Amino acid sequence: MDPHASRSSRSIGSNAGARVAGFIRILGIAGLFSGFGPGATPRFPHIRTEINDYRIAYLPSPARAAEYAWTAQHYDRIVLDWGDAVSMPVYRRLSPSAEIYRYALSWTVIQPASPTAPNIAATYYPDMQAWYAAHRDYDLERALLHRPGCGPTPACRVSFKIWKDDRWAINPGDPGLRAYQRHRLARLAADADGLFLDEQGSGDFEPLFKARAAEYSDAASYQRDMISMLREIRSALGTNKGLLINTATYVTPWDAELARAAGGAHGEHFNDPVFPEMERRWTFAESVLASGASMHLTPPDGPPPREYSNGGYETPLERWQLWELASSYLIAPLRPGLLFFNANGSSGSQAFSAAWFKAIETNVGAPSGARRVLSQGNDRAGRPYRVWARDYGNALVLVRPVISWQSRSYGDDTAADVALPGSGYHLLHADGTRGPSVSTIALRAGEAAILMK
Repeated sequence: MDPHASRSSRSIGSNAGARVAGFIRILGIAGLFSGFGPGATPRFPHIRTEINDYRIAYLPSPARAAEYAWTAQHYDRIVLDWGDAVSMPVYRRLSPSAEIYRYALSWTVIQPASPTAPNIAATYYPDMQAWYAAHRDYDLERALLHRPGCGPTPACRVSFKIWKDDRWAINPGDPGLRAYQRHRLARLAADADGLFLDEQGSGDFEPLFKARAAEYSDAASYQRDMISMLREIRSALGTNKGLLINTATYVTPWDAELARAAGGAHGEHFNDPVFPEMERRWTFAESVLASGASMHLTPPDGPPPREYSNGGYETPLERWQLWELASSYLIAPLRPGLLFFNANGSSGSQAFSAAWFKAIETNVGAPSGARRVLSQGNDRAGRPYRVWARDYGNALVLVRPVISWQSRSYGDDTAADVALPGSGYHLLHADGTRGPSVSTIALRAGEAAILMK
């Protein structure tokens, strides 16, 4: 993502206040429990929550106070927008135990022609020039990548556009560039608990790989240097600060290495009830968590598709919300602290409280084992299905993912009846209430159930 918008709408040069007033959709967004700051008091005993707050600071002043207070009471980690100069002291006062992260870009630098004012988080080229002027043992031109056969000059720099901004690509193998990045990002994180580095998924690098660079004859060398640079940045921040990179929905081995090097991955649009390869995403997230890095799950933007029925719930939205929550429980580590749940996604068009639902606050207890396949076969429409299960101290979590690209049907015709291991289970609803006792349950494609014991 660029500093001001989601993957669906980017405009780094736009006025921040106008973005919210115009309801532009913006970003929705790290080891074991010890990774949560010393003395911290988590909001809830069974889950950790995170929000990317690219909204509140740009609201009219009278509207901010209530939103700050509500957000501070419900989220364990808050990521601030790169241009937010007002929220840090407010959140520190309202929620001293919350982790507050700042936003930054790392592998590209926005060119000076950008209408956005210089800032060391994203439009940092002027700062870069000043740093190199004070450190003449390093060469600024070597810090950037150049087109093959052209020479290391400003006119030959690799240039491409990401969203609405022209970028140059930095050279992660250059010692001077690494020294500058360590210095810049440590300054940015000085008053924060960590940094959020955007556009760090494998697919985000495609413009660079398509353009090619004289400094790298193969992508593998660049990938190794990027991993090494992330490790150095993480070390420069210090042991008491975190680093979180946005790998989005990319799940390649390189994405996993990047996440491990940084210590945390933000899965933008990752937690999707109707994506046909969620099982692969779960495996990726589990591998990141197993390495001691954190994972932040966010849902896709927008409402459920029209074909998505109520299922066993009152509304399609309730069904959608419970799937997202159950999905996070399916892969959560044995102790809370590494996996962070986001109920809001990438929308800045509504108060964060509008996307919250009380079931998040219901204590399901601790997981007592790994996820397993509880039921599989063919549903009422004759299509293959799998239902995954995981036991918690106070609940049984069931999740049926979509497993075929051929079907876009999520209605009652896709239902599969699942016998529960025992009796006395009560379906948890989004508002935190519980249904009557059940011993079987019907799950449609892209449907889940959190069954309280």
